[in-house]
Amino acid sequence: MNVFRDQQGFCHHLHVKKGDISPHIITCGSPERVTRIASFLSQPTTLSENRGLRCIRGDYRGILITAVCCGMGPASTAIVLPEVLDSVDAPDNGRVSLVRLGTAGAWQDFVKVGHIVVANSAVRDEGTTEKWIPSAYPSVAGTKISLALLLAGKNSQRTLGQDLWFGPVHAKDELYATEAPKQSPLAASREVILNAFQEMGVLATEMEFSVLTILSDLYNASSPLNIEAGCMLQILSPYGSHDTGGTEFEHPDPDPAIQMALEGLRIKAEWDQGKFEEDPKDILKFL
Repeated sequence: MNVFRDQQGFCHHLHVKKGDISPHIITCGSPERVTRIASFLSQPTTLSENRGLRCIRGDYRGILITAVCCGMGPASTAIVLPEVLDSVDAPDNGRVSLVRLGTAGAWQDFVKVGHIVVANSAVRDEGTTEKWIPSAYPSVAGTKISLALLLAGKNSQRTLGQDLWFGPVHAKDELYATEAPKQSPLAASREVILNAFQEMGVLATEMEFSVLTILSDLYNASSPLNIEAGCMLQILSPYGSHDTGGTEFEHPDPDPAIQMALEGLRIKAEWDQGKFEEDPKDILKFL
């Protein structure tokens, strides 16, 4: 995919050059979260802060990590992510690990504030990715990166089915009409749709992951890259808060989620390099 670059080779929005982005990538909606990630890295370097799209690169336990703010929502992510992928340096058979580290609202009563959701797929309840492929095409996470994130959760003393969840999430392109549908003139019809997703077991609602999966599939089909997209979400909004006609957000410590995402990328990198010693059967037992 071609992206806009100036005569010096910088992307128009993210302002990075080809080769600037490492193959182990974390995307965030918040530039402040990128700064927080940088505090876990050795010798972090700021690559760009153009338009508030903060992008840093640094070492985490021998793995070169890039953390980048893609802005809020699918439309912004669909602008920034192609510039990220067009600038990636992936010499290892084109392998790229792409993790969305974000926040979400719970859509099940057993998913509590502070819990972590690793997404295996996304409901494409947004219009951005339909510009690329109809919504009948599935939004599916990469298998290996998802297992790596779950194993990182296990190693951080989380328990699957208690404070760590694995399943589908809901991707939206507007916050308040979903978090507080009673405020919308279309409340009746929207609540029917959203309740149907909940009844089907959707764990949480967020705003960007469907873009990561669809564009990853597109690049995998049309370029030398071999991208696996994963998603790890920290729950901020409790289940049922929208029933009151308003929204409620809390502020759990973000550091454990950041550590888990970084460890997931490290595990995936070691797997790709044949250096990871844990038996994959043990991960299946954890599931």
